Amino acid sequence: MSDERKRLPPAVLVTQASLHMTHYSSIHPITIGLHMEDLEEDRNLGPAEAAMVCDFLCMHGYPIYCRWANGPTDALLLPFLGLITCWLGRREVLFEEFGAPTIPLASAVDLRVDAGPILLAEDKAAAYTARAIELLNRHGLLGGFLWCYGDYVQSLWSLPPWIRPRTSVTSVVARRRFAEIRRR
Repeated sequence: MSDERKRLPPAVLVTQASLHMTHYSSIHPITIGLHMEDLEEDRNLGPAEAAMVCDFLCMHGYPIYCRWANGPTDALLLPFLGLITCWLGRREVLFEEFGAPTIPLASAVDLRVDAGPILLAEDKAAAYTARAIELLNRHGLLGGFLWCYGDYVQSLWSLPPWIRPRTSVTSVVARRRFAEIRRR
């Protein structure tokens, strides 16, 4: 990226990118992923600025990274972030990223690894996922993409993810239930 482009405000860059995209295809909707921090801080690209060029907005949010959430499984955080984004941007919102990293099945205690995010026991992550899906649906968000929801067994940690299949995790059950929900 040129030095000149680095100095442009994010809203201008997003506008330029959307014009470039619509030049090649005007039938595909445009969106951008916003983060919880975009609501907490003035990062020059919030929901109102993104909505100027987006057909719908996307939000990313994780209670494990939110200092004001009611714990690492606070599923109410997601519709709260989604509804605030919808209100500020006056666009529908897809919850593009949510989930909770898990620890191996053998461990039943939530833990923090190397001052990183809290890793949850799989049953807690599954309960959080099911509740989050229910709340996103109840509050009228477009949907959600589960991200950061499970981990590999330790014997596969040194291998790239495309070499071996993922282990089954309890959150997959919650994900299957989401597929059965019909949006009102």
